[in-house]
Amino acid sequence: MNEFTGNEREASMLEIIDLLHQYAWSLDGGDGAGLKDVFNESATASVRVAGKAASAEPWQGRETIASALTRKRDANPLWSSHQLTTPLFVALEHDRATVKTYLSLFSCERGETPEIAATGEYRAQVSRVSGSWKIDQLELTLDSEV
Repeated sequence: MNEFTGNEREASMLEIIDLLHQYAWSLDGGDGAGLKDVFNESATASVRVAGKAASAEPWQGRETIASALTRKRDANPLWSSHQLTTPLFVALEHDRATVKTYLSLFSCERGETPEIAATGEYRAQVSRVSGSWKIDQLELTLDSEV
């Protein structure tokens, strides 16, 4: 069944936006369990720079994704904040959706004024599993090299 009734469409949109916020807060806060929880077991994630081929194979599986993202975060001594804005639902059905958001990544030494370290766009394919939305595929396209 892909038809929405009542306020289900709006509720699903808010749940999906919350899922993306949970991803960002978990990543920035070093919450590995929270980061794993936003992905489906067989999820994939990738990062590339606009106009260039991907420099690495996509990460496969939520454990691998969470570990890779945590390693990247821990390798950077600066504080960072992933700001996901302007969500656009490309597709939305009862049990799956595709949404795009802009990324503004702020970074700084603790106590200093944050600066924009990177900008780009996330594209997420999500599905509802046992009543909860999870990320199936997450693609980050950065506007330039970081």
